[in-house]
Amino acid sequence: CLSDWSSDVCSSDLAVMREEELRLLQTVLSGLDSVRRDIICARFGITSENPEALDDLAAIYGVSQAHIRRIEKQALKELRLKLKQLLS
Repeated sequence: CLSDWSSDVCSSDLAVMREEELRLLQTVLSGLDSVRRDIICARFGITSENPEALDDLAAIYGVSQAHIRRIEKQALKELRLKLKQLLS
């Protein structure tokens, strides 16, 4: 924000940008299946304050940490592609 702008305007602009970012995030996440979406949200703390560790998610889903890592990697690839499509 420029120094001659009021802080209210800057705060308002930031709030609008944050809403747009959240909407975009929800849009790209909705393209994932529920397991991938849940893992991404858990790993990055999207739906909670603290990100989940690989070992915790592996225990929850009854799979190896490597499997969670593969799911996460594939989901991030899908998210990047979807985001690229939305922004182009």
